[in-house]
Amino acid sequence: MERAAAFSRRFAAPFVWVVYAAMLCLMFRFVAVYGVNMPHGDEFEDTVPRIAGAVPVTLEWLWSPWNEHRILLPRLISLAVLGITGTDFKAMMFFNAGLLGAGCALLLLAAGRVRARLSAAKRGYRWSAADAFFPLVLLHTGHWDNLTSAFQIQFFSATFLIALLVFAALTGRVTKAEQISASYFTPLAVLFGLLALSGGSGLVFALPGSVALVVLGVVLLRQGGSKRAGWLAIGTGLLIGTVIALYFRGLHPESPGGLPVTVRTITHTALNYTAMGLGRGMMPVWDTHRTVRIVGMFLAVGGAVAAALLLARSGKEKRHGKFMAAAIVLIMGLLGVGIARVTPPGPYDAFMIMLIPAFTVLVTVSGLQTLADRTVSAETRIRLLWMGVLIAGALLAAVAVGKGRAPMGSGAGFAPRYCLLSAQLLVGVYFAALLQHKSDFVRRFVPIVLFALSAVLLPANRYDAKLLNDSKRRMLADYRDHARKGFSLEILTALGTPRMHPRANQVRSGIVVLRAHGFAPFARTPDAPGVRAVPVQDGTPRTTFPEISMTTPTRIPVAGAVGPVRAVVVGYADYAGHGLFANYEVVALRRIPGGYVEQGESRQIPNPDFGTVLLEPGGEIDAIEVRPVRDPAGGGPARIRVNQITLLQEYRP
Repeated sequence: MERAAAFSRRFAAPFVWVVYAAMLCLMFRFVAVYGVNMPHGDEFEDTVPRIAGAVPVTLEWLWSPWNEHRILLPRLISLAVLGITGTDFKAMMFFNAGLLGAGCALLLLAAGRVRARLSAAKRGYRWSAADAFFPLVLLHTGHWDNLTSAFQIQFFSATFLIALLVFAALTGRVTKAEQISASYFTPLAVLFGLLALSGGSGLVFALPGSVALVVLGVVLLRQGGSKRAGWLAIGTGLLIGTVIALYFRGLHPESPGGLPVTVRTITHTALNYTAMGLGRGMMPVWDTHRTVRIVGMFLAVGGAVAAALLLARSGKEKRHGKFMAAAIVLIMGLLGVGIARVTPPGPYDAFMIMLIPAFTVLVTVSGLQTLADRTVSAETRIRLLWMGVLIAGALLAAVAVGKGRAPMGSGAGFAPRYCLLSAQLLVGVYFAALLQHKSDFVRRFVPIVLFALSAVLLPANRYDAKLLNDSKRRMLADYRDHARKGFSLEILTALGTPRMHPRANQVRSGIVVLRAHGFAPFARTPDAPGVRAVPVQDGTPRTTFPEISMTTPTRIPVAGAVGPVRAVVVGYADYAGHGLFANYEVVALRRIPGGYVEQGESRQIPNPDFGTVLLEPGGEIDAIEVRPVRDPAGGGPARIRVNQITLLQEYRP
């Protein structure tokens, strides 16, 4: 046993840092392959006008709300990075990935320092193989929606600040509660203040942090500790609280969706959000993959074996240790059974969304017992308190997402962009487990289980990233290539609405200011006054057509086309696509005696929820045909609805 422990100590550190380096390289490669230097969505409206100099940068704008966020710090970082790189949105993506990598390294250093304190040496750093959990859960490409969006700097900046906060809280010098110095509180107060300026993703952590600062300051003064440190903690805590109060003043976010909001829908959405901490690989859609079913069966069998071993080991502990071991391993085993499809998808859903909350409850209960134990050192209790603040902030974020996104349906909690923020709950749970003194089971087993889950779900998260982000990359790259070809402002505006931004005037103004700023893709974009947009009208309200048949082509007559058509923009909504394409193609047709002939090349419809397709018929057309195509994987076409057809015709003013 001693030789095995020595072997583990010797190779744990190389293993952890090799995994970190490998995951970091894979993440940067993913950004290099799938990132596209093209503004998208919110960037067209918020970032582009300021970075191009069309709209001045003012304090009023920096503090102005963006939906439910005030993103003062992320806006400053974005302006700085885009200004230095010459408005390179892909460089901003690399910067975001670099922040995430640096934050992960800080968490590894913090884990090494905590484990060293628990060892006989008490100095330096010591790692366990389970610490590879941090790169596996933070650096996997399942964060694709954030990694390929420059505007998501608010999530990355908040994650980096949280990592700095954890590092400062767990490595700062603390001996006795009454001997805490001002130098210990200062970095924590600064970091909580910066989190309050980082949008809602940081504010949820700043709120419990400000309360903890005030409480610790009061305790320090009452116990006769440093008055300077005590008043510093109280003053900064109240200052951060004031910033939080100002944050909500005049904030009136729009409520998306129209579904009724109840306690049940809020709870379900919040639980779905917490499940995203391990990535979208947790979703039941992976039940259909044979590899994951095999891994799931292995997990189920391994859970049963681990249950016997751990229950036997927990005999040295009090009864609550046995209960926690049985509860955790039972959930683990049922999770594996669910993935293996031994049980119906319904039970899998339940255990999937309850797994992380179960870990949180068990670690919290054990942590409260540790805090109540007077024999535990003040150092451990204070560090455990900060991990409690992190867990409280992560749970507050889950409640906020549950309330704010419940009108869109509980599935809104599964949004890929939430994976990064939801993972902070797991970070807090992991470190809180390491600091336990009342339960050896919690301290040893919880990190191992989190590491095992993150490793098991890594292939599913990588597959999810490739499957979903490939559509996004194709859409942005296709739009960039059309811009490089020198298509007119009118065509690019029609093509970019709504896939680049929901409003046509925002797409148009964004292209104009970027062209004036020298942004390469739009450098050759002409105004082309000789091209006009002609929306198709066929008697239905605003060019909305019935759903396309799953089996036969559907022809949509084009009324209003007079003369040659330079381009056709076809807008669509995809209702049930799961592949790289929606398995439909669209083509322009010209009527001839006896039938129709194709005019120009056909284009396959991408798979995003909505988008546009550009056709170049180069002549007169009479109809647009949407027809199913065979999926090499054997899947059927998605259900789509054509909701826009715009003809771009040449004319003389």
